[in-house]
Amino acid sequence: MPADLTYLLRFDDEVLPLSGNMTIGRHLDCDAIVAGEDVLDYHLRIEVDDRGPTAYPLQDATFSVNGTERAAPLGLVVGDTLGVGSMMLQIGVERETAAEAEEWWLYEEFGDDVVRIDRDLLIGRQGDCDVVVASDHVSRHHARLTLIADAVWVTDLDSANGTTINGTSISGSRRLLHGDIVRFDEAGFQLVGRGGELTGVRRPTERDLSPLTDTGESSVSLPQALATEVTELVAAASPPIAVEPPDSAGAYLLVASGPAAGEAHLLRMGRLRMGRSREADLPVQDASVSSRHAELVVRPEGVTVTNLLATNGTFVNEQPVHVAQLKDGDVVRLGRVQFVFRVVADRKANVWSTLSGLQVILGVGVVLAAMLLAWLLLS
Repeated sequence: MPADLTYLLRFDDEVLPLSGNMTIGRHLDCDAIVAGEDVLDYHLRIEVDDRGPTAYPLQDATFSVNGTERAAPLGLVVGDTLGVGSMMLQIGVERETAAEAEEWWLYEEFGDDVVRIDRDLLIGRQGDCDVVVASDHVSRHHARLTLIADAVWVTDLDSANGTTINGTSISGSRRLLHGDIVRFDEAGFQLVGRGGELTGVRRPTERDLSPLTDTGESSVSLPQALATEVTELVAAASPPIAVEPPDSAGAYLLVASGPAAGEAHLLRMGRLRMGRSREADLPVQDASVSSRHAELVVRPEGVTVTNLLATNGTFVNEQPVHVAQLKDGDVVRLGRVQFVFRVVADRKANVWSTLSGLQVILGVGVVLAAMLLAWLLLS
């Protein structure tokens, strides 16, 4: 999760930091206690990830966002006001570190249009929008882009055909990150940051781009700082070598090719960046791998891999992916470097489970034998 922003929950005279998840309700065990007959003991949960906060109603609860009643999970943007019963709560933010980028630009995915994001932008097919998308499948007022705390947010305005980020549908608001592909139904755009230490992203065209809206300039060239990262291009990789996982239980990423072939990485819970950068959680020193190539998200329920729009892409079993859930034995490829994802079960637990089962069977057998013997003696 990016550590540049700290989200806040403001209500009454209190300000609580939002991290991980927070439960709101009238029960004393809740993180934020809200009184009222129309408030359930456990009414609402707010979870925070790299895309910002999301509100999840609990049990049969409802809540409001900016005055609109809601009964399903909804992504929140800084400034949103939540209603829980009669209590009003507001999402705030504090910037903890320097901004990720000096400027933000929105590029048409397979076209020539580009616009700088330096204010709120309304997106849709109607003529009063800041970004007009000529498609019957795009709603008149489809979505809004907002610049808050030097970060970009997209809000779906309850459009008919929806908004997606890297292929995942959103409800409400979500933060956009450098390199993201955001689609308003079938119309796709890429968010690109300029400045800082951002990795260059591969654009579908390298020619000059003309502005999507009237910015006072006749043309906008792709900024030099956004040029494609100098990364060796590859078309394929040789078959991976066989690597045996350690005996210890856990999820592992086994290096199956490249200079570090044979190494095994135990995946800790949380987010792990993979790439050529020295700051990467799992460094991959190969010219075909981008500085920030991919990200692993490790949770108790499983492991996912997300492509960070690297030059040579991310593949699972030789299929290009944006986001994919990994299964035991999957082959993950970054550039020409291959890994094998393996899950090692807790063998001790399995042994104890087997022994416990045998003990139960033996116990039942002894009881049945004793009953049979008693019946023979009495007959």
